[in-house]
Amino acid sequence: MSQAQRRRAAARVRRLLGAGEVDRLVGTAGRRASVEALLTNRPARTVVSVQDGRDFLSSRRLDHPDGLGAERLATLLSRLFWILGAATVVAAVVALVVGMVVSGEDGAAADPFEALGELPGPGGRLLVLSLPVLLGATVLARWVLSFMRPVIALADARYAVRWAGARPGQLARGLPVVEPFTGLAGWLRVPAVVLWAAAGGAVLFALWLPTYDDGPPWGIYLLAAGLALLGMLPALGSRALSRAGAVAQDHLVVLTARRRGLRVDAATALQEQFLQVAFRTPLSRPSLGSFVSVREWTAYPLTAALDEAELRRRRTHAATELDDVTVASPPGQAPLVVMEQPGEHGGLSGRFDEEYAAGWLVGEAREPGSRDRVLLLVRDQPERFRTEVLPAFGQHHNLDLNTLVVLDRPEQLPSGRAWLESWVKEQSARRG
Repeated sequence: MSQAQRRRAAARVRRLLGAGEVDRLVGTAGRRASVEALLTNRPARTVVSVQDGRDFLSSRRLDHPDGLGAERLATLLSRLFWILGAATVVAAVVALVVGMVVSGEDGAAADPFEALGELPGPGGRLLVLSLPVLLGATVLARWVLSFMRPVIALADARYAVRWAGARPGQLARGLPVVEPFTGLAGWLRVPAVVLWAAAGGAVLFALWLPTYDDGPPWGIYLLAAGLALLGMLPALGSRALSRAGAVAQDHLVVLTARRRGLRVDAATALQEQFLQVAFRTPLSRPSLGSFVSVREWTAYPLTAALDEAELRRRRTHAATELDDVTVASPPGQAPLVVMEQPGEHGGLSGRFDEEYAAGWLVGEAREPGSRDRVLLLVRDQPERFRTEVLPAFGQHHNLDLNTLVVLDRPEQLPSGRAWLESWVKEQSARRG
C-alpha cells in the first residue's frame, strides 16, 4: 500500500472511529496533522501494552455496566430471533391442526391450508398469511444478528479511542482491542456479488430471448449494466474498509485475531498453552506402544480480572462456537481454561503436528487415577513452563502434579511432517 493510499485509508479510519476522537487521541486539532500523527504511530505488542486491557475492561464496565449499546442490541436481536422462531413453529402447528380439522368436514378442501382459506371470516386467511411473515421476520433477524460481531468490535474500538485519549502515553502503547473492521468488509462483498450475479443472469436471459424485428432487448442490457455499476459501490466500500483495517492494525491496535480459541479481546489476548499426549506401553512388544489421547490445554491468565458475568459470556462462546473445545475451569472461576481434544477417531495427526513441530518436550506426569504416561509439550520457550505456563492454569488441568517431573534439559521435538504419532511410539518404546 502506497503512502497516498495509507493517507486515504487513515482518513477513513478517522471517519469511522470519529474524527474528533482521533484528534483527541493523537493530540492535534487539524485533519492533516492528525493523519500525520496517526501514520507515525506504530505501537508494539508487548506484555505491558496487552495488560493495559485490564484497565480498559475496568473502565468499560464502570461506564457501561450493562455492556456497550451494540452488545445490548445483539442480546435483544438474539431474543427476538428465538421468539420469532418459536412463534413461527407455533403458528405452523396451529394452522396445520386447524386445517386438518376443517378439511375433514364434508365438502371441505383436501389441503389443510387451502381449507383454512375457506373458513368464514378473515381468521383463516390471516393465519395462513402470518406464516410467511413470521418466517421472513425470523430469517431477517438471524441475518442481522450474524453481522453484530463486527459491529461490536467497532463499538469496542470507538470506546477504546475515547478511553485512550484520557491516558497520557497510551497511544504509544496502542489500543488493547482487535482491528475494528474485521468482518465489516464481508458485509459489502455479499451484496456486490449478488448484484453482479444478477447482472450476469440478466445478460444470459437477454441472449436466450429470440431476436425479433425490433432488435436486441436493449432494456435488459441496460438493466444488467445498471446492476453491475450498482455492485461496484459495495465492492469499493469493501476495498476501502480493508485498507482502513490495514492502517488500524499498523497504527492503532495491538491485538490480532486468531484462527482458533476464544475471541481475542483485552482479557483473552494472552494465552498459555501446552499439549498433553497420553500413551500406554503394552506388556508385550513395547515398540508398538499406542497413544491414549492428545489434548491441548489453553489458559487465559488475564481473565482472572473478569467478573462472573464476563466469564459466563466467554464460556457461552466456547460452548457454542468452538468445535471439540471444553471449558475446564468451573463456572464463575478464573482464570478461564479450555481443553481441546480431537474427535474419537481424530488420531494424533492434524494441526498439532504442524503447530508443535520443532517444539519442546518439557516434562512427564500422569493423569489422576490413571497409570498412563503423559508427555507435556510446548511450542517454544520451554524454560517458562514450570515458572509461568503451568501456574497460569491453577488446578484447572488434568494432571496429577505429585507425579510431575519437569526435565532439566527439555528435548526438542522433530520438525518433519506427520511426526507426532511415530514420535509417540518411539517414546513409548524408550520409556517402557
